[in-house]
Amino acid sequence: MDCLICQRLAAWRQGSNPYVICELEHSLFVVGDHQFHRGYSLVLFKQHVRELHELSAAVQTTLFQEK
Repeated sequence: MDCLICQRLAAWRQGSNPYVICELEHSLFVVGDHQFHRGYSLVLFKQHVRELHELSAAVQTTLFQEK
């Protein structure tokens, strides 16, 4: 498993990723590793894709509407 994001997701699935703020249907909202700017956070997509255009239109719509 070479992808850093996939490694983070695997840790979350095993219950060993303490940086997850919120789980959404298609993504995780997480605290960023490097806090140069306090509160820096990321959205990690649960499915491995390199580019957003690789997702179906339905998943793209759902992803951008997650709350």
